Amino acid sequence: NGNLYSANGGKVDGYSIRAEFEPIKSLMFGIGYGSNTDNAAIGLLKTKNTISHIAATYEIYQNMEFTISKTDTSTAATSALGVTTNTKVKATRVEIEAVF
Repeated sequence: NGNLYSANGGKVDGYSIRAEFEPIKSLMFGIGYGSNTDNAAIGLLKTKNTISHIAATYEIYQNMEFTISKTDTSTAATSALGVTTNTKVKATRVEIEAVF
C-alpha cells in the first residue's frame, strides 16, 4: 500500500529547525529551515524540498499583532531517467491578527 506520507509510495526522510527570539518586549523574530526527501519506489519521481522562513512580529496591543514573513520553497524532482526539474516558490505575507 505504500507510505501514507509519500506521494510516490517511497520512504520519506526530513528534518527542520526553528528559532524564535524576543530582544525587547512586544517584538519577536523567527527563523526556520527544513528539508525533506521523498525516495520514490523504483521507476517513479524522487523529490527533494527545502524551505526557509523568516518572520518578525510586533505586538500592537495585548491581543493584536502585526506580522511580516517570507518563505522560500525549492523543489528538485528527479525522474527515473535522471532528468531533474527545479522549481522555486517565494511568498511574502503581511498580516494584522487580532486574537480573542
